[in-house]
Amino acid sequence: MENLFYSALGKKARRPGQVHLSDDHASLGDLTEKDFQLISDRDIIVAYCNDLRTILDKNDLNEIIEIIFSVQNSVNALLETRMESDGLPDMGVFFKNLSPLLLQALWENTHMEDEFDRLFKRWKEAIRIAIEEELYVREEYLLEKIR
Repeated sequence: MENLFYSALGKKARRPGQVHLSDDHASLGDLTEKDFQLISDRDIIVAYCNDLRTILDKNDLNEIIEIIFSVQNSVNALLETRMESDGLPDMGVFFKNLSPLLLQALWENTHMEDEFDRLFKRWKEAIRIAIEEELYVREEYLLEKIR
């Protein structure tokens, strides 16, 4: 039987970062300071992936959540300037993937009333899994555009 616990889900997918999209290390914050008309869709996706990768190195849950909201605000600011946004990140898929992972982590740990540290560690793992899934989707999209 397949292990569907959230802690096993991240072990199944290809790890992001195996495909090098660009040497550019721009963040979405860097892009919001530029003329929006000069920013390509590819630049937005690469910067989005760069921002998500920075989260993977963080251990503090508050900092992780703050960065996620910052990325969301930057994405929204960039998308408001676009007539078409097909293929561009909008964080909807990321949050859709994150929600069941967080709920499952909470459900699996409901019997551990005094172990909030363990629960927060599980939540950070759920966020990591959702980020890696989002990076995989974006990297595959860019690879398809290159071909």
